[in-house]
Amino acid sequence: MSEIPPNSGDSELPKAIVVAEAGDIVDSETEKSDNEDAEKVEEFGQIEISENDFNAYELDFQHCKIPKIENLEVLTRIEILGFRWNFIKKIENLNFLTTLQELELYDNQITKIENLDGLVNLRMLDISHNRLKKIEGLENLPNLTRLYLVSNKISKIENLESCTKLEMLELGDNKIRKIENLELLTDLTQLYIGKNKISQIENLETLTNLKLLSIQANRLKL
Repeated sequence: MSEIPPNSGDSELPKAIVVAEAGDIVDSETEKSDNEDAEKVEEFGQIEISENDFNAYELDFQHCKIPKIENLEVLTRIEILGFRWNFIKKIENLNFLTTLQELELYDNQITKIENLDGLVNLRMLDISHNRLKKIEGLENLPNLTRLYLVSNKISKIENLESCTKLEMLELGDNKIRKIENLELLTDLTQLYIGKNKISQIENLETLTNLKLLSIQANRLKL
């Protein structure tokens, strides 16, 4: 709501007494409420692709207050797509982006990994700082090399068998209790599982290319 600007000039404006009937006040309050509701609706952003960006290789929509992924059909060459710091609740409307190589969904409100089957060329996926409880929906991402699932509510390492090209896996700050189901990830060079509830280092024998293991802030027993 805009404020009444201060008087300008040296002379004072004459004071006036305004009399309003009850109906006028109600109408005014209703109008005020309607305006506030309209402002709340306008707080959310929307994805709009300009004609100049139809052939873009990289687009970044960070901090745009976007609640839904949509209107991306025109992106026929896109390789890098960023949606950091938005209000997205669901992964959707991406399957036709077959050229996409990097997808960043950091810090949204996503509860499930889904609808990624068409992204056959995806190499990097970041769904950190969301509301995930389970690792899933990655079966058809054969070229994935980097996966970031930091700061979620994941309790188990699972469903990564198809991601045999993974080189970096970031699972820090979750609720994982055991290192498991990583046997087939023989290309893995970096594994981050710090700040979980792990009590023992185990099941890493097949990871012969592993160069970095980050496991601080767990419940390891000496």
